[in-house]
Amino acid sequence: MDNTTTNGRHIFLNDSDNNTVLDLEGVRFGSLLQEFTGSYLEIPADKDTSTSAEFTEFHILHSGSVYRVGDILSVMICAKDMRNREKSRGGDFFRAKIYTEGTKSSAPGRVRDFGNGTYGGTFLLLWEGDVTVSVRMVHSSSAVRVLKRVAESFPFNRSRYQRKYISGEKSSIGWCSLNANDLQSPEGGGICDFSDSYAGVQWYCQRPRNASCDATMFHRHAGYLKEHTDLGLTEEEMRYFKFTTNGKGLLAIKAEIQGKNSTIQVVENASGVVDEEQLPRCRPGLPAPVPSGYYRNGRWVSRVCAATNLSPLEYKQCLQNKVIDFLGDSTTLQWFDFLTELLNMQSIQDPYGPNKRSCEVEWNITSRWQTHGPPYKTYSWKNTSEWNNLARVLDSNPGGPNNVVQ
Repeated sequence: MDNTTTNGRHIFLNDSDNNTVLDLEGVRFGSLLQEFTGSYLEIPADKDTSTSAEFTEFHILHSGSVYRVGDILSVMICAKDMRNREKSRGGDFFRAKIYTEGTKSSAPGRVRDFGNGTYGGTFLLLWEGDVTVSVRMVHSSSAVRVLKRVAESFPFNRSRYQRKYISGEKSSIGWCSLNANDLQSPEGGGICDFSDSYAGVQWYCQRPRNASCDATMFHRHAGYLKEHTDLGLTEEEMRYFKFTTNGKGLLAIKAEIQGKNSTIQVVENASGVVDEEQLPRCRPGLPAPVPSGYYRNGRWVSRVCAATNLSPLEYKQCLQNKVIDFLGDSTTLQWFDFLTELLNMQSIQDPYGPNKRSCEVEWNITSRWQTHGPPYKTYSWKNTSEWNNLARVLDSNPGGPNNVVQ
């Protein structure tokens, strides 16, 4: 096996501790499925032939070799089923990483599916010392088969949303969807079209009896479709997943795979050159290597460009008189919250509005987070009057040297 090739269909898997739930977005399914060369329809549906994380194992190839920083480490993963038999088909979803516990160092690896029940894992060795390989089965191929079927059968409506119409002291609630055909017109009501042709977004909600589409409205996420009754999962299929603590959702298995001699010793390379010292200055458009970075001594080290580590005071000096707009989903919200905490900014939020704002008075720094339009996942009611599709928000931004958009 060529340990350094990038041909075939390698998939780079990062090491995230976020639970993978059944309502994954379609784009994430695409990333998950692109690794498999066969047909999921050919995978048997019974539990005995499903891949077992307990019996599946991996081993390091050439484990007696001397490894240096910059070398490629290769492992072989051999999948087995619930009866401890070797698998003859691929399709399982693995994640792999190398780490050193003592120095809080970690880097993700590549996993390649050979389609015959064996998988190859490759890692770029980026630091010296004792390095341990960890392989985790996120989903068996049987579980991926279920996920694929659900994604194709319910491409966008696995979540449920509601709209509350308020007129005076009276309120009423209707269901919402991206597709008007998913909604039944309530007795005495109809369907409100809240689509935005400018942004290319469709959104429809039931109009309860005696409610107006122009009334004051609030929006919320009202849970997911049920696995048994709505999504059509069988008892057998549900065994391929873990249950959430409240028993109302399914999670990825994310089970550790046992490995033989999973720790190696890595020494410095002959030249002593440190990769990060040779990196270009950060600028847009730089190509991203694999992996794009890693943790060393608890600090993120970029392999894309030479990032500068600033103190909170230096951040404030750099951002003085700036207005920073974070636009998007919960990921951009995390960046907004991080900056607010880092600069000790005062946070301002309407409890009924989805957007946030924070200020640093002394240095005249303003940070704003604005969510995308519906559907928006929040279990509390949010006032829809504050919503604008991000295409409109971007087009209305005045720009200039003191406006920053993330």
